[in-house]
Amino acid sequence: PQTHRRLCLWCLDEDRKDDGFRNNGIEGAAARTAFRDALPGQFAEEVEAARAAGARAFVISNEHLQSRLKTPREVARVQDFLAPHFDEIEVICVLRPQVEVAVSLASTISRDRFRLTDRFFERVNPDNPYYNFARLEWRWSAAFGAGAVRLCPFRSRPDLVADLVAELGIDTAGFETPERRNQALDVRVMAMMNAVRVPLVEDGRRNPFGTLFLDELPFGERLEIGRDTARAIQARFAESNAKLAARRDDITLEDLEPDWTRFAEAANTGLLDQDCAFADQVAALVRVFNERLRLEELRTRMAETERALARGNLGSAERLLEKCRHEAGVLARAQAFGGEIAAACGRVEDIAAQLAARRERQAGNEA
Repeated sequence: PQTHRRLCLWCLDEDRKDDGFRNNGIEGAAARTAFRDALPGQFAEEVEAARAAGARAFVISNEHLQSRLKTPREVARVQDFLAPHFDEIEVICVLRPQVEVAVSLASTISRDRFRLTDRFFERVNPDNPYYNFARLEWRWSAAFGAGAVRLCPFRSRPDLVADLVAELGIDTAGFETPERRNQALDVRVMAMMNAVRVPLVEDGRRNPFGTLFLDELPFGERLEIGRDTARAIQARFAESNAKLAARRDDITLEDLEPDWTRFAEAANTGLLDQDCAFADQVAALVRVFNERLRLEELRTRMAETERALARGNLGSAERLLEKCRHEAGVLARAQAFGGEIAAACGRVEDIAAQLAARRERQAGNEA
């Protein structure tokens, strides 16, 4: 499904830095300009394709529109981008109590390889635009109009997808319900992430050997910040939440009051500060396992390429060979299995030579 992550990037101020540019291969001023020039046309094609397929509504979903567009000017660019394509636009903001947002975000912070400490919770305050819902509503209402913005309280309506399906009259018969996975990490996994510094980025590029398979690790104990701390954090938003509830009729202060029974009396955040004497060795082990996995993936891809070549499927073989060369390029950054990797890369070039020879013979026969 489309998540339209690039829309957020298009709307950022020119001097804003964002890891989304690197993750989408948009690096440097020239690439950024080319991206900005191309995206409106690409989106227009997507909209027209949806209309041709009979679509009655177009849903754009990406949380970065909320978290990374921090000024009225940036949000106004969303309206400028979308307005030429639609007669009516509705902005839906799902809001939940800020302290619950923060606890949920903690897992994301840990997944992104940032060290999770008490300082993270100190930054949960109204000065942080990520948590100030009154300012969030003001920015989007200024761009789209207050009547075009709908606030949905998560506490009473936790399943936005089901709401949209019902509202749009979508027949879900035959649709496969996606597996719902708990995105929260076990607090001990978070502690491990704090201790084991496996880099997400190396030399300005995403680390291809840093996969930690966090979703496959057992979950048994969630992060608990303690009920008193949770109450103190939520109290910081009493004034801004009151302002929001006073000017809107689709959100109440009760909607933004946490379910305090979900917070344990005692905190377990002390686990996050535990040292690990062999953290560097664990990080090295993660890298070795990932390098071996990429090497085996290359070998599998080479076998598929050779099979396609043997069957005379030269087009398929060429596509597979391109993937082999990509994997070989990734493995050039590996630190282990040097001899095995060199042999595999040599085999890739042998396959390429065989494919070129087959293409040459084919061309000669056709002539």
